Amino acid sequence: ISIMAAPHILAKDRQGVYYALDRAMRLARSVHKHQVLALDAEGNVLAHIVRDDDADTDIPRPENSLFRMSRDGQSTWVGEAVWVDGEVIGYLMTEIDISDIRARHTWLRWTVMVVDLIIGVLCALLGFALMHRMLTPIRVLTDRLTAFGHGDVRVMSSEELPAASTEFGRLMRSFNG
Repeated sequence: ISIMAAPHILAKDRQGVYYALDRAMRLARSVHKHQVLALDAEGNVLAHIVRDDDADTDIPRPENSLFRMSRDGQSTWVGEAVWVDGEVIGYLMTEIDISDIRARHTWLRWTVMVVDLIIGVLCALLGFALMHRMLTPIRVLTDRLTAFGHGDVRVMSSEELPAASTEFGRLMRSFNG
């Protein structure tokens, strides 16, 4: 926009600035702009195009900020200085609708939280299942040792014993032996 508007801002040609801003707003269809504003270096309005009834009536001044969020958080002012030969000749300010971006951000935040919760629950369930599987042979061995301490010296059947290829299987077979 600044390339199109800079010569007109330098010449303080209000009609030319208005035409350049109007043309830029028509070309940039992917971003919904509420309004566009061109100021000279002193902050005087050269052109002001309002496209939306919801436009912010509180126009920012470039000496304060070239970026400002609206009070309702649904739009933001974005600005840039227009430079010619190392000197600021004016400012271009645009109020852009960000409600769609904020809605996507909110949706993404909730999606990430739900996915994170699901992954956390699945990891917890997997951890409980693994701990149960790891502790089952120890419980069997503890029960047999308790029974042995109370005088039950029966030998465990081979169906009760874990596979001989595991560490617990070898331990139980040596206890049984």
